[in-house]
Amino acid sequence: KKKRRTSFRSSHFARDVYSFAMLVWAVFASVEPFPECRFGHEVVEMVVQRDMRPDLDIIPVALHGILIEAWHKNPKVRPDFETLSLTFGKLSGFLGE
Repeated sequence: KKKRRTSFRSSHFARDVYSFAMLVWAVFASVEPFPECRFGHEVVEMVVQRDMRPDLDIIPVALHGILIEAWHKNPKVRPDFETLSLTFGKLSGFLGE
């Protein structure tokens, strides 16, 4: 049971990392990531089946690498929140703070 629970937790945290990266992108872009989608299943289709991601050209270049990692198709490759926190801490000078 522990193994199954760990797998669920890992999957859950990987989704949270992905979602957090979407939120960061939306804050810096000041737009919705997929405005052409009216329903949640359309977003899922674009992301999962078509492997689409939001346009990185409209946000600071300093964020590109960490967002690409957080959106990795393989959830096991995505950074954890500790890594995200450390990375954003290092980037704060580049993001206008």
